[in-house]
Amino acid sequence: MIEFAKVLLYNEIREERSFPPLSAKWCQDDFKMVVKTAFKKQIIVVRLILTTIFL
Repeated sequence: MIEFAKVLLYNEIREERSFPPLSAKWCQDDFKMVVKTAFKKQIIVVRLILTTIFL
């Protein structure tokens, strides 16, 4: 479920910016960069994903 949320978040942001395609293995630094971008542009999406993770 958490991996699915990460992929959703990554793909949604990648549409706006030129991120490389999502690889099978997640890199922690990539995720941090994606989250930083998300906090700037898509706070609601991040809030939903964090809620999903901590439920």
